[in-house]
Amino acid sequence: RSYFQPNTSSTYVSANKRVRIRYTSSIVSGDAGSDVVSTKSIEFSLRSSMVLVNSLNGSGILGLAYPGLSHGLTSFYDALNASGNIRDLFSIRLCGVEQETFKLNGSMTFGGTVSNFYTGSIFYTPIKKELHYEIIITGMMVGSEKLAVPCSQFNDKSTIVDTGADKLLLPETIFDSVVNKIKEQIPRSYRVSDSFWRYDTQLLCNPDYSVFPDITISLLSVEGLEKEFNLILEPKNYLRARSKRSKDETCLSFGVGVSTTGTVLGLAALEGYYVIFDRANKQVGFAQSSCGSSRDRSRIEGSISRVPHNCAYENLRGEPGTGYTLNVSIGTPPQWFQILLDTGSSNFAVAAAQLEKVKSYFHVEDSSSYVDLQKSVGVEYTGGSWRGALASDLITAPDSISTPIRVKLAAVTKSDKLFKDLPMQGLIGLAYKSIAKV
Repeated sequence: RSYFQPNTSSTYVSANKRVRIRYTSSIVSGDAGSDVVSTKSIEFSLRSSMVLVNSLNGSGILGLAYPGLSHGLTSFYDALNASGNIRDLFSIRLCGVEQETFKLNGSMTFGGTVSNFYTGSIFYTPIKKELHYEIIITGMMVGSEKLAVPCSQFNDKSTIVDTGADKLLLPETIFDSVVNKIKEQIPRSYRVSDSFWRYDTQLLCNPDYSVFPDITISLLSVEGLEKEFNLILEPKNYLRARSKRSKDETCLSFGVGVSTTGTVLGLAALEGYYVIFDRANKQVGFAQSSCGSSRDRSRIEGSISRVPHNCAYENLRGEPGTGYTLNVSIGTPPQWFQILLDTGSSNFAVAAAQLEKVKSYFHVEDSSSYVDLQKSVGVEYTGGSWRGALASDLITAPDSISTPIRVKLAAVTKSDKLFKDLPMQGLIGLAYKSIAKV
């Protein structure tokens, strides 16, 4: 196995820094540095940071996620993007195992897409958070049976697209539901060991694919909360080739596993698709790959109407004795605030002046989407009161409201005790509208 020898490179520069990196299934550490990098498809060289490690099953890993995961280093893709020579987009065609060579095969393009690498339409899902490629699952089916769980459970902690993971990884309750549904639909006469579902060492050789059901993953569409599309994983996708004992005997493991860190769409969910990581437009695209014969390809269905409810969840923060707050953006460009959740009122109010001990406030003059509704409003609470101007503006929340929505709010300019000693800049009332002033 070959490896990089920095002492033989005249362009290598040490960063004098040790880095520890956590992956889905392992942790590695090594010395950081940088050197000049190029590939066959990139006709120019660029300087990229790297971490030198000695514990990889291969020559290296090319990380393609966002800078927040790069430990302060300039990754290869960020260096490439900063060069200005490509669009902020890359695409990958993952073809799976070639039967003749028993090797994985695929293609990658920096800066664009290749029309003959896919067939049919491309369906896009929004990137929820720019760290990993985090997206939202709206539902799952095994065969024709839906998993009867709230869609937010699929996205508990996060759902990411990760070509560095081999399996489709699910929270344990979802994993158990999937396995049970598969078992229910396999004929009793077809025997599969219980340990096959949990352990990679338990293989299934020359399986009859026809007795296994499809697994369907529904993803939120960029068209809006009322639309989704389906990735249909056939048994040939989620039963993963592990060894070839002879020309006529191939043994496989179960390509779905348990995750404690959230849902991961690994290779078991991605092979057979053409996947477009469109960072410029904050979306990931999926199309049917042109790999192999049409009967071996994964399928895709869309666009499909759905009941418009949100499948993400919000992380709440707070300090003892002060309540729970939600991170909310208001205005254009967005201004971010910690907003107190209050089920005892129905008003959305935000500090719009330097009040008491408020740490920051909404600068209405800086928002191009702010609309003054020419009305004064005020509310008294158990622990204080406020007065301000009735207005409307666009808001988002980092996890569940990615597309800005216009809401009415009170831009508070006078307050009695309400913000004193509270680590928040506003409050959002969640009670019924009959008691709302806003």
